[in-house]
Amino acid sequence: MMSFKILLVLSGVLAIISAKSVEKLTNNEFDLRLCDYKSSPRLVYQETWTAATHAYGVSEIDFYWPINTINTKNITCIEAFNQFNMGDGGYPAIISGGLYEKEVKIKITSQPGKGLRYVMQISTEE
Repeated sequence: MMSFKILLVLSGVLAIISAKSVEKLTNNEFDLRLCDYKSSPRLVYQETWTAATHAYGVSEIDFYWPINTINTKNITCIEAFNQFNMGDGGYPAIISGGLYEKEVKIKITSQPGKGLRYVMQISTEE
């Protein structure tokens, strides 16, 4: 019985240690994820975008893809992952283009007095 308790405590400690060593990519409340999981998407773009905090106003990110190139494949996955703590994210919205299109424009608006930090990912068909 005592060895079972020790094993249980050790497994709990191991779970805590491993959870802290993995960096979270997302805070779901403020994320944008629009994907066609039937296709086999190929990640073609991933970068972190930031916008500084404005004391009394909102911050914005205007994201457009493709950047300085021409895309010939349909977009199959659009993701914008908030990197701030829960409650401190922004509001992403697709303005033009999108899934099954060749381009996409996303506008992310922060909460008043907050900044933005998002990992943007775009995947296309093979």
